[in-house]
Amino acid sequence: MSINVVITGANRGIGFALVQEFSEDDELKNMFACCRNPVDAEQLKALASTDSRIHLIRMDVSDPISISKAAQEVEKLVGSDGVNLLINNAGTNEGHCTDGPQSFLGAEQQTYLKIYNVNAIGPVIVSKEFLPLLKTASQKYSDKEVLNVKRAAIVNFSKCCISMQQDGS
Repeated sequence: MSINVVITGANRGIGFALVQEFSEDDELKNMFACCRNPVDAEQLKALASTDSRIHLIRMDVSDPISISKAAQEVEKLVGSDGVNLLINNAGTNEGHCTDGPQSFLGAEQQTYLKIYNVNAIGPVIVSKEFLPLLKTASQKYSDKEVLNVKRAAIVNFSKCCISMQQDGS
């Protein structure tokens, strides 16, 4: 059985490593590597140029319209096969892993709201938009009692890195 996979935050780090790993799988039919700026994702573009199963999709997980457009684009390509695996990997730490004005004690409310929107709300909206495609894939799986990613699954990664200041107390 061939599978269709969607990965958010696919242009670097864990997301890019997942794209590389899935590209080695003979059962992969389509992989949708989603990121905010696919035009600038040089490594991802290079990998996609060597594997016709990899499709670069623009998606900003903090923008519901972008998410909806990405889901529609994926749906056009998978048709009645649906999506077997959605990996919500996109996230932000705002680069605030060191002490300073954007540390845990120094960050402004807007920083926390942006991080929460990307890391917590984003995966919920992405999952909601792709749920019909996951249901479609799940219904095609012959053994309805078995739970596995060939049927349909959502995997969520979590990212947050706002450090506490070290002041000796």
